[in-house]
Amino acid sequence: MFQKIALAERVSRKTAHELHRYMMDFAEGTHRLFWIEQRAYVEVDRQSDADLVRQQFPQLVQPEPRFTGRTFPW
Repeated sequence: MFQKIALAERVSRKTAHELHRYMMDFAEGTHRLFWIEQRAYVEVDRQSDADLVRQQFPQLVQPEPRFTGRTFPW
């Protein structure tokens, strides 16, 4: 199941791109980075990748809410 992780509101596009590059090197599963208005989100398909983002970049991750594919506010 895909998990969507909201990044902090003021994350720049450059910082989000660097996170995406990090994920390309170290993530085990599929992931993507996307924007809705001014907020960046990381979508991952493995719990280990979600944990990786939260552990390595706690200052970038918005603590709540945590969305899944079913509960994401499209």
